Amino acid sequence: MKQFKCIIAALALLLMVSGCENDNDTISPSVEMETPAIGQKYFRGQIIYLNAHFSDEGGSGLKECVLGISPVLKGWDDPWRPDEEIVEISGSTQTLENYIVFNGEIPYDIMSGSYVISVRVTDNNGNLTQFSRNIEIE
Repeated sequence: MKQFKCIIAALALLLMVSGCENDNDTISPSVEMETPAIGQKYFRGQIIYLNAHFSDEGGSGLKECVLGISPVLKGWDDPWRPDEEIVEISGSTQTLENYIVFNGEIPYDIMSGSYVISVRVTDNNGNLTQFSRNIEIE
């Protein structure tokens, strides 16, 4: 019985220490994105691929990457506005290669022009990194 109490106490201490470590994570995740590149030109019917490396130095681990796209100019009749896409990521580092975003091909029936791709990356402690990239669609 004494051994059992010692094991329970050791497990409780381990859980407390690991829980405290994650609570102290105040470091936002980092992202190195190769594509889409800034100002990259796409044509309707093409596929946009995400090639990026995510890392979390704070210790709580990566949670998700949320991708969105919106037109730069407002008032267009038919801009491309797909729903935000959530990509589950995990661990302290993860690389996505040739990940197809926004359900495949760029629609043919949209307005061409400048668009902004937004990227929000969070870790399991809620720390956030966000940025955007301008691209062109013809």
